[in-house]
Amino acid sequence: MTGTSEQRIAEVLERIDGNLGRIADVLEEGGLNDIADAFTIIAMTITGMDPGLDDEDLPEH
Repeated sequence: MTGTSEQRIAEVLERIDGNLGRIADVLEEGGLNDIADAFTIIAMTITGMDPGLDDEDLPEH
């Protein structure tokens, strides 16, 4: 990320927005592992890393 703080925040929010569907899918079941997976996706998105989780990689509960 480059630029001002406002630009960096906007970039992060765009990345999170791009992953909201996946985050919602993870949280749908509401189990502890699902919540941990959702936070992993959020954290990796914020840091600019690709979460690398496909839907079939997410645990079934």
